Amino acid sequence: MSKQGSDLGSIAGELVGICKISLPLFKEMCNDARIQQVSNPKYCYETGCLVSVADSYPIHCHKIDNLLWTEIDNATHLRRAYDLIYPRIQEVDETFV
Repeated sequence: MSKQGSDLGSIAGELVGICKISLPLFKEMCNDARIQQVSNPKYCYETGCLVSVADSYPIHCHKIDNLLWTEIDNATHLRRAYDLIYPRIQEVDETFV
């Protein structure tokens, strides 16, 4: 997993920020973060911590093909969601009514 696609041999999907983390995995991540944040205070829980603990702890990912989603961090992202993504979601929903 990486924020830079060029760091990977192939891309199987994208983490959309919805994670269900078990208590044992959470504890592993906390231990890893305590160690890593000494030298890197901006240590990222996704591309840093999850990747680091995956070497010793099994992490399962549920892949959903053709998932319609978008990141919303600012007004431009929100406008994109309204204008492009939501209409596509409505189209898909109508086919399942």
